[in-house]
Amino acid sequence: MTTATATRKAPTRVSKGMRFRSPMADGQPLFEAIRSLGNARWECVVIDEPIEFDGRTIPSDFAGHHEVFMSESILHKVAFEARWKAAQSDEEIWWDQQIVGTTVHYHDSFGAFVRASIVRDADGAKAILPTALVGNHRNRLVTLNADGSVYYSYHVKQIMEKATFRPHSGNIWENSDHLKARHDDPSLLPALDLSAPEATPEEQAEQAIVRKLAEITAAAGDWQITPAERLAKVQALLAS
Repeated sequence: MTTATATRKAPTRVSKGMRFRSPMADGQPLFEAIRSLGNARWECVVIDEPIEFDGRTIPSDFAGHHEVFMSESILHKVAFEARWKAAQSDEEIWWDQQIVGTTVHYHDSFGAFVRASIVRDADGAKAILPTALVGNHRNRLVTLNADGSVYYSYHVKQIMEKATFRPHSGNIWENSDHLKARHDDPSLLPALDLSAPEATPEEQAEQAIVRKLAEITAAAGDWQITPAERLAKVQALLAS
């Protein structure tokens, strides 16, 4: 993934009016440096960032709170925010450059990939539409439950339901030098079989028993009828 460089260098000195965010309780209020205290210390104040809600203006938490920060800490926070914004910009640029219909491979974990097409989702944003699974999917993708019903794993369901999603572009093999260094090209791998397994006659007989037990359990636990009626329902199921 290509990383954009900042259009300007990160500041090396704190100046009056410099703004940054810093954790406080469960928030990230916006501070402004207002006065140098000497010895690389600055007095800072939380800037009010009011929001409109239900016709009312609500001030932000901690607005007006004063706190002293070391210059090094302020510069670190400013640089971190700049790197974060640059990374977010890179992410948007990558998605904007994708051509609808292009095939890509999302890395789920440990060499397990989801083959997908670039599409536009219901909101018009670019996303991926899973079409197949390839690679090292170690868990069973489609299995039979004890009652004979079919269990589909998460990504198999996504394929069946044509569900789109938008992962971080760093998890797309075609955009990640890290993934390319660790895994072979998933576009060369065959799609895995996603069909449901067939139960043997013995398994079918056992599945029928499990379904019958579920019916008996439901009948015995039906508290909307009398105990005598519940017993009658259980006896009828046993006799059927």
